[in-house]
Amino acid sequence: MVSLEADNGKPLMIMKRVGFHGNDLESVEKLNALARRICAQTPDPAVAQQWLSETLRLRPLPTSGKVDLGASKLLQTLRERRQSLL
Repeated sequence: MVSLEADNGKPLMIMKRVGFHGNDLESVEKLNALARRICAQTPDPAVAQQWLSETLRLRPLPTSGKVDLGASKLLQTLRERRQSLL
């Protein structure tokens, strides 16, 4: 889930359900830490996207060889919705 305020003041929240791939508690902790950092520092969306990309690069690949593209789809949706609000 991503929630932010667009430049025009409108709230923007995007939620995506990602299929079940097991419990990766290390990734959950890293993404929770990122969410707390974003809330505390309220960076520009581009900076938050950079932090998310960096955090996702640190995630271990699933042992099945499948890559979870949920976060990439979420970022793309966020970019598209932000553009539509500008």
